[in-house]
Amino acid sequence: QVQILQDIVDRRAAKDEVKKTKKDKEQKRRDSLESTGSQLCVEAEQRVAKRQRSVGPTPKKEDQDIQDLLEFEKQKHTDDHTYKMERLEYEKEEQKLQLAQMAENAKRNEQLERLLLDMGKLIQVVAEKSN
Repeated sequence: QVQILQDIVDRRAAKDEVKKTKKDKEQKRRDSLESTGSQLCVEAEQRVAKRQRSVGPTPKKEDQDIQDLLEFEKQKHTDDHTYKMERLEYEKEEQKLQLAQMAENAKRNEQLERLLLDMGKLIQVVAEKSN
């Protein structure tokens, strides 16, 4: 009976030792994963910071070319619009001048007609008196 009890105690001790070994291995694995994970996070943060430094203040040449083209097109559009508005204003002024000239010419023609009618009447009166 002592032998059986000793065997049971030995088995329990062996089982406890296996559990302890397994627990230690699991803890080492977790620590290793945590340190590896932390290291990976630090490396990723460094890469992101480096990428942001290289992209941030100095835009790429392609981006600058696109910005230059966009600015050029905006300026061209603005210039075209300004020119068209000035041209429209000029044409309105020209039309006003033409209308004023036409009105002036019509007024002169009317005066000339009245003058010719008056002269015709005067000539008729003079002709009647001389007869």
